[in-house]
Amino acid sequence: MHLRRGGAYGPEGLWPEGGLPGGHHAAGRPRLPAGPLSGGQAHGADPGRLYPLPERRRHPVAGQGGGPAGARRGVLTLRALDLPDHLEGQLPAGSVWQACQRFDHGLNLSCEGTLIFLSGPDSPLCPFGVRLPEGDAARLLAGTEIGQRFIWTGEQFRGPGLSVCCAGARRVALSQAPVPQLPEGLSRWLEGDGVPPSPCTEALEAWSQRLFQTLGRPRGHWENLLRQCVGYGPGLTPAGDDFLVGLLWVHAWSPFFPARCLDDLRKCLFLRPSTTRTSLNYYRHALEGRFSQPLIRLGEAMAREDWREADRALLALLALGHTSGRDTWAGIRAGLRFLLRQS
Repeated sequence: MHLRRGGAYGPEGLWPEGGLPGGHHAAGRPRLPAGPLSGGQAHGADPGRLYPLPERRRHPVAGQGGGPAGARRGVLTLRALDLPDHLEGQLPAGSVWQACQRFDHGLNLSCEGTLIFLSGPDSPLCPFGVRLPEGDAARLLAGTEIGQRFIWTGEQFRGPGLSVCCAGARRVALSQAPVPQLPEGLSRWLEGDGVPPSPCTEALEAWSQRLFQTLGRPRGHWENLLRQCVGYGPGLTPAGDDFLVGLLWVHAWSPFFPARCLDDLRKCLFLRPSTTRTSLNYYRHALEGRFSQPLIRLGEAMAREDWREADRALLALLALGHTSGRDTWAGIRAGLRFLLRQS
């Protein structure tokens, strides 16, 4: 099956032409997750998209009254609970960030295409995430409007009326360590996953078989093949992107991609982007071996051959988004089966 692009929303290929496998068609707006790989509805405007998202009603800015954030005069300081241990080193002091998307449990800040996802404690920590206590996350949403600007000082995101301070927050390692060899019992564990397919699973698995067939050749036509998958499907993180991030996680766990194939993927992603800004941020970290917490938990459990904990980590992964968790798992499963065939 060939993955078709250029669907109902134009050249980004947000939907495959004529609809998704399984009869899902592009009529109407796709259901969007509540945050990067989390459940619910997004609000605001995403410049990485071809259509506007609905505006949320205006909230009072913290420090100006009218809500819980307005109970204090001056600047309200919100304190982060945790963030990835690599994140601060990638944020230039003095950089200006703009609130660009609002979700049920957090919001995205953007600076030149790079995202920071500020969320409550219930959202799994992602490679570009900062989590706040539940009350502070609610105050952040109440006191921030789309377009509002924040300056990163080196310790905090300082905005008009409120700041998010990262000093003292717990640092979390989100880099996936490789394993020396595939664990025993992996094949048997994969056989019993019982995960129902998403609407795009069949097409993506067929696409992955064509990709795997090219990996052993001296020089595959990887760029054109990869472009068929990048941006394939609906949502903030299209199914093809979730699937590819799953493959990249397997590569970080037990490398199998040729370096030139990864170079071609970088060309697809960053020279002529054809997917959403959210996906590009996940790709950027995945290519450096950094992933969301459920994937790190899964890798650690599998490396220990703790299959009961691996089951729990898989359930946490599957809970992400409308179909994002299932699509990511489909990519992981395809990559692991490829490794098992090669071993």
